[in-house]
Amino acid sequence: MRFFVKGREMPWYAAHAVFLVRYDDGVQSNYPVHECVYLVEADDSDDARVKGTAAAELPEGSNAMTCDDRPAHLTFEGIRKLVSVDAEGGGLPNGIEVSYSFLEVESEDDLKRFVNGDEVWVLYAE
Repeated sequence: MRFFVKGREMPWYAAHAVFLVRYDDGVQSNYPVHECVYLVEADDSDDARVKGTAAAELPEGSNAMTCDDRPAHLTFEGIRKLVSVDAEGGGLPNGIEVSYSFLEVESEDDLKRFVNGDEVWVLYAE
Protein backbone atom coordinates (compact mmCIF):
# COMPACT_ATOMS: atom_id res chain seq x y z
CA MET A 1 0.00 0.00 0.00
CA ARG A 2 1.36 3.43 -0.95
CA PHE A 3 0.26 6.67 0.67
CA PHE A 4 -0.12 10.00 -1.07
CA VAL A 5 -0.39 13.49 0.38
CA LYS A 6 -1.82 16.18 -1.89
CA GLY A 7 -1.19 14.00 -4.94
CA ARG A 8 2.41 13.11 -4.12
CA GLU A 9 3.96 10.03 -2.63
CA MET A 10 5.04 10.27 1.00
CA PRO A 11 8.80 9.94 1.55
CA TRP A 12 10.47 7.26 3.63
CA TYR A 13 12.73 7.89 6.61
CA ALA A 14 15.08 5.74 8.65
CA ALA A 15 14.38 6.64 12.29
CA HIS A 16 17.28 5.77 14.61
CA ALA A 17 15.82 4.90 18.02
CA VAL A 18 18.08 4.74 21.08
CA PHE A 19 17.42 2.37 23.98
CA LEU A 20 19.29 2.17 27.28
CA VAL A 21 19.78 -1.02 29.26
CA ARG A 22 18.82 -0.18 32.85
CA TYR A 23 19.80 -2.67 35.52
CA ASP A 24 16.98 -3.73 37.81
CA ASP A 25 19.16 -3.56 40.94
CA GLY A 26 19.58 0.19 40.44
CA VAL A 27 23.39 0.05 40.15
CA GLN A 28 24.24 1.59 36.78
CA SER A 29 28.05 1.26 36.51
CA ASN A 30 27.95 1.18 32.70
CA TYR A 31 25.44 2.31 30.08
CA PRO A 32 24.83 -0.30 27.36
CA VAL A 33 22.99 1.33 24.47
CA HIS A 34 21.04 -0.29 21.66
CA GLU A 35 20.24 1.58 18.47
CA CYS A 36 17.43 0.23 16.31
CA VAL A 37 16.53 1.65 12.91
CA TYR A 38 12.87 1.77 11.90
CA LEU A 39 11.78 2.50 8.34
CA VAL A 40 8.75 4.81 8.38
CA GLU A 41 6.72 6.48 5.67
CA ALA A 42 5.95 10.08 6.62
CA ASP A 43 5.00 13.43 5.12
CA ASP A 44 8.00 15.25 6.64
CA SER A 45 10.71 14.88 9.28
CA ASP A 46 8.41 15.96 12.12
CA ASP A 47 5.90 13.29 11.13
CA ALA A 48 8.75 10.78 10.76
CA ARG A 49 9.93 11.52 14.33
CA VAL A 50 6.40 10.89 15.66
CA LYS A 51 6.05 7.66 13.66
CA GLY A 52 9.55 6.50 14.60
CA THR A 53 8.78 7.11 18.27
CA ALA A 54 5.55 5.11 17.95
CA ALA A 55 7.40 2.26 16.23
CA ALA A 56 10.01 2.20 19.01
CA GLU A 57 7.52 1.99 21.87
CA LEU A 58 7.97 -1.27 23.73
CA PRO A 59 4.81 -3.12 24.71
CA GLU A 60 4.45 -3.25 28.50
CA GLY A 61 6.31 -6.22 29.91
CA SER A 62 8.28 -6.89 26.73
CA ASN A 63 11.41 -5.01 27.78
CA ALA A 64 12.72 -7.51 30.39
CA MET A 65 16.16 -8.90 29.64
CA THR A 66 19.48 -9.95 31.11
CA CYS A 67 22.69 -8.02 30.48
CA ASP A 68 26.06 -9.12 31.84
CA ASP A 69 24.19 -11.83 33.79
CA ARG A 70 22.12 -9.14 35.56
CA PRO A 71 18.34 -8.65 35.33
CA ALA A 72 17.65 -5.51 33.33
CA HIS A 73 15.14 -3.81 31.08
CA LEU A 74 15.28 -1.57 28.02
CA THR A 75 14.06 2.01 28.12
CA PHE A 76 13.39 4.06 25.00
CA GLU A 77 15.46 7.25 25.20
CA GLY A 78 14.48 8.96 21.95
CA ILE A 79 15.02 9.26 18.21
CA ARG A 80 18.68 10.13 17.63
CA LYS A 81 18.51 10.94 13.94
CA LEU A 82 16.31 10.73 10.88
CA VAL A 83 17.68 9.85 7.46
CA SER A 84 15.58 10.58 4.39
CA VAL A 85 15.47 7.56 2.08
CA ASP A 86 15.35 8.41 -1.62
CA ALA A 87 12.65 6.08 -2.92
CA GLU A 88 11.48 8.03 -5.95
CA GLY A 89 9.82 6.07 -8.68
CA GLY A 90 7.39 4.14 -6.54
CA GLY A 91 8.74 1.84 -3.92
CA LEU A 92 11.92 0.77 -2.24
CA PRO A 93 14.20 -1.06 -4.65
CA ASN A 94 16.40 -3.93 -3.54
CA GLY A 95 19.72 -2.69 -2.19
CA ILE A 96 18.66 0.89 -1.44
CA GLU A 97 20.68 2.64 1.27
CA VAL A 98 18.37 3.41 4.18
CA SER A 99 20.83 4.76 6.74
CA TYR A 100 24.47 5.48 7.46
CA SER A 101 26.84 6.09 10.36
CA PHE A 102 30.26 7.70 10.70
CA LEU A 103 32.73 5.89 12.95
CA GLU A 104 36.42 6.09 13.65
CA VAL A 105 38.63 3.19 14.73
CA GLU A 106 42.24 3.25 15.96
CA SER A 107 43.83 1.10 13.23
CA GLU A 108 43.27 -1.11 10.19
CA ASP A 109 43.44 -4.13 12.52
CA ASP A 110 40.58 -2.63 14.52
CA LEU A 111 38.71 -2.03 11.26
CA LYS A 112 39.10 -5.71 10.31
CA ARG A 113 37.86 -6.78 13.77
CA PHE A 114 34.90 -4.40 13.45
CA VAL A 115 33.97 -5.77 10.02
CA ASN A 116 34.21 -9.32 11.40
CA GLY A 117 31.82 -8.46 14.22
CA ASP A 118 34.48 -8.62 16.94
CA GLU A 119 34.60 -6.20 19.86
CA VAL A 120 36.49 -3.00 19.16
CA TRP A 121 36.40 0.56 20.54
CA VAL A 122 34.97 3.06 18.08
CA LEU A 123 34.43 6.79 18.08
CA TYR A 124 30.89 7.44 16.90
CA ALA A 125 31.53 10.70 15.06
CA GLU A 126 28.16 12.15 14.11
